[in-house]
Amino acid sequence: MDADPFFLTKMMDGSKSCNSAHDFNAENARCWHRPWSYDPCEVKVPCFLYVGSLDVVSPDMAKLNQRLIGDAAELIVWEGAGHLSIGLGYRSIMEALVKKDKAPTPF
Repeated sequence: MDADPFFLTKMMDGSKSCNSAHDFNAENARCWHRPWSYDPCEVKVPCFLYVGSLDVVSPDMAKLNQRLIGDAAELIVWEGAGHLSIGLGYRSIMEALVKKDKAPTPF
């Protein structure tokens, strides 16, 4: 049997957990379409929007946020990342942000 190149991301995406009560409340608010604490249309600073190609929330939703933010937003789709496995790239995202650059895919 051939190895599945996305096995790790599938495992992580299949076992979601929250690390604190705050994480749980924030995640539930987003899941149940509660209002966010800000309006994406008000974002004026340059930003990168990362989404995984295998995300259970369609990457089209990230495209909608990109349109709402406008020219300040750059959408980055990481092939092979899912809803939670994109977290494997948080370190590279933060390191790239310090350099005002986008992060390379960690997969």
